[in-house]
Order: sequence, then C-alpha cells, then structure tokens
Amino acid sequence: MKWVVSFSSLGRFGPRRDRDAPRREEAREAIRCQWTHTDEASGKKYLCSNERFVHPWRRVIDRFGVSVLEEFTCCAWHMSYCAGDHGIRPRNIAVPNDRALCTACYVRETHVPPEVLTRLKTPGVIVSHKKKAGHAKTKWEIEADERKRIVEKVERECIERRAKLTTSSVCTWCPDKQVPRERGLMCENLVMISPVTGEPLETCPWHRTTCCMPHETEASASIAVPNGDGLCVSHYVAKYGRPPQDVGWPLPGSELLSKVMAALAESNAAKHIFCPSENYIEYDNGKQFEDPVKYVPPQKEDWLTRKMNAPFEKGQEKKR
Repeated sequence: MKWVVSFSSLGRFGPRRDRDAPRREEAREAIRCQWTHTDEASGKKYLCSNERFVHPWRRVIDRFGVSVLEEFTCCAWHMSYCAGDHGIRPRNIAVPNDRALCTACYVRETHVPPEVLTRLKTPGVIVSHKKKAGHAKTKWEIEADERKRIVEKVERECIERRAKLTTSSVCTWCPDKQVPRERGLMCENLVMISPVTGEPLETCPWHRTTCCMPHETEASASIAVPNGDGLCVSHYVAKYGRPPQDVGWPLPGSELLSKVMAALAESNAAKHIFCPSENYIEYDNGKQFEDPVKYVPPQKEDWLTRKMNAPFEKGQEKKR
C-alpha cells in the first residue's frame, strides 16, 4: 500500500488563504455596538467595539415568529435607558456601567455605586481611521488640496516671522477664513515701525486694526478706514486735515497667493534644482587650484620598456 502525503495540507507552502474571514467580519459587524461620536474640535470619529446588549429577561418575537431575548443596537455601556423594570416610564442612565442600569438599580444589585465614566472613557471605545478612497482624486480635488497646502505654509511662515521681527520683515497679516473677501490673499508690504517706541510691529500700516498712537480706551483706538499710516480717523485728520480715503479691497500690497506662488515657481524653475548655490572650487591640501584640473592620459609603453618589464611580470605570475 502506498501512502500519499499532501504537502499543502501539512503547511509546506504556508497557511491556506482564510476564505471565511469576510463572513466572520460580517457576523462580527452584525453584533457590534452602533454607538458613534464625532468630536467637532479635533474631527476624530469614535466607535465602539463591544457586542450589543441582550436583555437578561425581556423577550420579543423576531421576524421568524420565535420568542427571543431582546437585543439592542448598542452595548450595555452606551445604553441610554435603564434595563430594569420601571413600568411604562423608562429611567435615563446618568453613569454608564456594564449592566445597563440606572444608579438606583445598580446600587440595589451590587450594593456599590457605579464608577463615574464618560461615554468616551468607557471600555471598547476606539478611534475610527478613515479608509483610503477607492478612486483617484479629480482635478478640482487636487487643486483644492494644493491651495490648502499653500495657505497652511504661508500661515506657518507668518507665525515664524512674528517671533523674530526686524525692520525688513514682511507683514505677518493672515486672512480671516470666515471673511470671504480675505480668502486666498497675502501681504507683501514691510512691517510698520511704531512711531512711539521705534520697534517693529506685527503688520504693515494697511493691515493695522488699532491705531499706532496711544489711546485711553480700546474702542477709540479702532481703525475704521485702513490707511497707509496705521492711524485712526482722529489722528489721521489731525495729521493731514482730512479724513482717510477708503481705497477698497484688496488693500495695497495684498496679492493673491496663486499669483505669488506661480511667480516663485517660475523663478525657481529657471535654475536647475540640483545646481549648487556657489561655483565649485578645487582644493588641494587646503590650497585653491589656480587652474582647473585636466585629465592627462597615461603614456604608451614602447617595445624596450615592455621587454625590460617581461621578467618582472613573469615572476609576479609565478608567485600567484
């Protein structure tokens, strides 16, 4: 009798592909708690990995006409109403617990109060990670991502410049995203020098929101009409004898980010990205060469030199 051994059954070629994994995943998803929460501040979405809560004694009739224990859409930790017997008026659960009971019923069963936890701190809560899109981004999505990246870069550079302001610093004004007319703009003016202290301010005169001169109250220092001197209406009239003229929007020195970045990209493209910033200089032991190094080909051997070197080459071959 011959015995036939299958190497695939013994794991010779590695484990078999688990074909039942999708079915198990669907079955696990069917009994998973459906509680979700989205944090508006961080944008994170929270899910619950616990199994759904099944009532210990209450029964219902399912779609097949069979009497089964009542199953809820969420787990015991995220139940909103008490699973105890409260008649036709269910009681809210103030403190989440593993028994889906209100505080009174929980103390009645365990003789201790439940531990105070929030909905996000309960066992089984996880952060949902966004799945990758199954399709390529469209042209408009790519352009939107590029604009967002440019705006974030400009805002980050403005914040960095505010920490080290000098007389030659560029205005650190950032547009307000809630104001439509300011979106997509940046300022190329230099910062304003305070006429009182002589120190550089964060923005240029046109983007000042408060007067650069001293005031008793903040309300009186507000600039109603932007001007090139960074003054309120009262100080402007005192200086020029007339009120400032409203130049409209965008203010002088403001330019669209797209135009600025396009001009910058064009200037950078004129020079090769791998080109060194300075000319290459040859050095030999710390001394600079006056003339560049040139390639000198080796001299060709004549018949006399080759005949004189023949015994030496034969000796070297014997040693090998």
